[in-house]
Amino acid sequence: MRSKVILAVILSLFFIAGPVLAQGQENKIDLPQLTPDQKISRLAWLQITSSVFMISFAKAHGMTAEDVAKHMVDMWAGGWDTNKKSPIRVIQAVYRNLALDPMFKMEILSASETEVKGKMTVNGKGVFSAGMYYGVSFAEYMRVNELWMEGLASYLGLIWKSEYDGEWSSFTLSVKK
Repeated sequence: MRSKVILAVILSLFFIAGPVLAQGQENKIDLPQLTPDQKISRLAWLQITSSVFMISFAKAHGMTAEDVAKHMVDMWAGGWDTNKKSPIRVIQAVYRNLALDPMFKMEILSASETEVKGKMTVNGKGVFSAGMYYGVSFAEYMRVNELWMEGLASYLGLIWKSEYDGEWSSFTLSVKK
């Protein structure tokens, strides 16, 4: 009798554990192994797309590019306080943020304690190659970025001016007089 009970327990465990173990093996998947370059490219895409999603969300709630940029300045400008009245430090910080994208380029044409002139490429331009991207136009994206930089500069006691020629955005960041 005892051997029948042991056999019944073993068979029960087999019938219960067998499908559970098999199910665990069926759910096993191989995750992609990304190179550092693939990770950086993906992170840059996420940075750009996050900005686009923020604009898209605001538009869906009746807000404008001006509203979005003002909110960005209100939220983040205080984190830039150590750069007040220093165009060099601001440009260095801007470069650190935008250089996440491996395609980004910035050239400094002249620099002093009171003014930095340069040019840079526009991160995210490629996602708009088919037109609207998640309901946001390239013009709206550019407008928000421009207003963000103007608002940030103003908060820091600086003046931001830029001009986009289709490839490069030429900029001047100077101390308010």
